[in-house]
Amino acid sequence: MRDESGAPGKPRIKHYKTSFDPGLDHISGGNYEYIHFDCPGCGHEHYMDLSRWEWNQSLSSPTLRPSQIVRGDNGNYCCHFIITNGQIEFVGDSKHALSGKTVMLPELSA
Repeated sequence: MRDESGAPGKPRIKHYKTSFDPGLDHISGGNYEYIHFDCPGCGHEHYMDLSRWEWNQSLSSPTLRPSQIVRGDNGNYCCHFIITNGQIEFVGDSKHALSGKTVMLPELSA
């Protein structure tokens, strides 16, 4: 874990690295808190605002609720997933090769 303390008024960022780069980041500071990771399904970065999603605070087996759906490119891009007990379940409406599949989120290190 790398902990960067920002200057006054700047966010404090805690990076929790996984085995795929850059892994899952827990970003907090000021009035916000996010989880961030590079998605193994679509290859895009996903940010989950923890004021809108529940997180079990686990680094070894994270669960976030409810699901997240990311759409773009005039409907040609869709990534819909649920993270449960350290696994990413890609919902069937996702438009990538992992649609309908469940894969392990690499273990987080503290």
